Amino acid sequence: MDISGEASPIHMRTDAHNLVSTASTTHLPEQKETIHMVQMLRKEACSGEMEDLGHVRTEHCLSDCLTKQGVKPDALIRAVETGILPEVDTNPMFRSKLQHRAY
Repeated sequence: MDISGEASPIHMRTDAHNLVSTASTTHLPEQKETIHMVQMLRKEACSGEMEDLGHVRTEHCLSDCLTKQGVKPDALIRAVETGILPEVDTNPMFRSKLQHRAY
């Protein structure tokens, strides 16, 4: 937004399938850190600040080479060079999975 003055849609991807599935339900996890993270994801998704949250299988997670030792950066380099992100939009939009309920 700093350069163009326009807000870009935020599409978040994670290899933590339980995080995505828990964020799309009304259930709360047991760990306090996860509860806070899920509540913030729900808030951002419902307010429209975050466009989408989706699960990416671990083998397609491009950030692993930045955070883990021994992971080759070939997929990340190829994605930056070509602009193609493999297997990132295989799930339905996150907000379409949220059910509107009275709490």
